[in-house]
Amino acid sequence: MSTLVIGTGLLGSALLRKGGNNMVALRHIPWGDPVAARDLIATAVQQHVARTADWSIAWCAGAGIVGSEESHLRQETSYLSTVLDTSAAAATGPGRLVLTSSAGGVHGRGSPDRIDERTAPDPVSAYGRNKVVQEQLVTRWAAATGNAALIARPSNIYGPGQHLGKAQGLVTQILWRSITHQPIVLSVPEETQRDFVYVDDVASRMLQWLRSSPSGAVDLRVMAAGRSITLSRLFSLSRHITGLEPRIIRAAPAQPGLQPLQLRFRSTASATDGPSTPIEVGMAATWRHLVVSFGRSGLQQPA
Repeated sequence: MSTLVIGTGLLGSALLRKGGNNMVALRHIPWGDPVAARDLIATAVQQHVARTADWSIAWCAGAGIVGSEESHLRQETSYLSTVLDTSAAAATGPGRLVLTSSAGGVHGRGSPDRIDERTAPDPVSAYGRNKVVQEQLVTRWAAATGNAALIARPSNIYGPGQHLGKAQGLVTQILWRSITHQPIVLSVPEETQRDFVYVDDVASRMLQWLRSSPSGAVDLRVMAAGRSITLSRLFSLSRHITGLEPRIIRAAPAQPGLQPLQLRFRSTASATDGPSTPIEVGMAATWRHLVVSFGRSGLQQPA
């Protein structure tokens, strides 16, 4: 089985690393040029699915975050539509597709109970609503083509190699800003609870699904650590790991109402997902990567 990985950021890079020679990366996509991006994606997908009867695609792309403009989010969804339409037209045999969605986006309103695969979507932001649209597109695609699809809803992914210029990834931002003595602007209470899942755990669960020979159906998985912690606990762990005191500046939220106080997740498939990396272990690994990168490149973003 050969998997085309579209999107080579934090999660896509982990899939490529853990999947080895069975992974093929689509790199250098000109996201800012919609015509060129769609052409490149369509050509790569067409060649990939036509080359073998045992094909799969992992959609790990998307620079959108909570607070992104709707026009930007719709553009990202149009790129996914290109993947779905092209693969449906060019495939010579049944295939598989992994969609990276977002548990936090899809369930943005939050709940006092734990959210799992049976919980109905309840997005509160344009970002979350767009993720629901993407999930619906993939569901219809799978029904029309007979291909298998995994809709993966990760919680807050973190780990070595996260993009430092993107306004997300709180674990990495706390550690990186400790190194560079930059303040952390916090627009939610420190009692806010989030589930932070290590990137290698998410990649492993995706690979496990790809290798399980699923039949033509849609499989929905919440991919989380299963343990939410407060942001105050996250700051405490950062102090313990780095020996540095994070500088915190409190600010009012730019868009009030988009960040619930708690988001707690669990997966009904957790028994087969394997253990989750403890936050203490994952943060320490992320810290070591940042320290090495800082020593190699000064204030430059890690490669």
